[in-house]
This record gives sequence, structure tokens and C-alpha cells, in this order.
Amino acid sequence: PKQSQSQYDALNDPPHDPVNAIMVHDHNEGGVLLESQMMPGSYIRVQDELSLWEDELWINDRGHDAESKNMVYGNWNGVPYQMTRVSSLVSDGGKLERDIVSPNLSWTLGDRWRTPEEYEAKMSVIGGISTRMNQNQNQNGTSTTSKKD
Repeated sequence: PKQSQSQYDALNDPPHDPVNAIMVHDHNEGGVLLESQMMPGSYIRVQDELSLWEDELWINDRGHDAESKNMVYGNWNGVPYQMTRVSSLVSDGGKLERDIVSPNLSWTLGDRWRTPEEYEAKMSVIGGISTRMNQNQNQNGTSTTSKKD
């Protein structure tokens, strides 16, 4: 006879469908109304939708100016950011170790996982360093990369 599966057995065999979440407050109005951090005194409507699989996280977040309805951030076509698991933590004799599951993305884990040349090449494909903090560090001669161990 077939054994019944308990709720705890299901944790060892997770479903292949994602867990989905949406920001429900004022969803029908276009999202939550928040004061802009970039322009105090103005307001934006924020909508977030998340989908989580074992090895992927998709985020479709976007913000629109509350008055003009113009998009402030997010994907103009409504396509979510699609992030793939790069590594997992595994126990090795009680010590947690990083197990790389996507070697082609390991450079995104930080300075220990890339050379300065690899970082510069990857960043140049997308137009270079994009955040003000990183741009300032780069101009001041502070390296944002180091050699692999």
C-alpha cells in the first residue's frame, strides 16, 4: 500500500512550482504610496511581485510617479529581474563551506572569486561601474577588486 506523506516529508521534496508573493496593499491602485527618498515631498507608487524557486528568485519591482504615472524604476516591459543561485552553503564537518553551483556567475560573489581584469571585463559589458559609491571609490584609487586566493 502507498504510504501517506506527512507535511515534514514534503519539506525534503519541495514542489517545482514557485512560491509567489505580491505587495497587496493598494495593489489595485498601482501600489503602495510612499514618499520618494530621492525627491522628498514627491510620492511614488511601488509594486513588488516575487517568485521563489529552489535555485531562482525573480523580482518584478517598479515605481511610478504618483502624479504623472511615469515609471521611476523597474523594467519598462514588466520583465522581472531573474536571479539564479550562484552558490549553496554545505556543512563540512560542522563548518559551513560555499559550494559553487553556477561557476559562470562565481565572479559576482566578490573579490575572492575574481581577478581585477575579470571584473573590469564583466562590468564594461554593461557600461561600467554604475553606483555613485563605486564610481567614487574607483576615482579615489580604492580598488573594488582583488586577486583570487
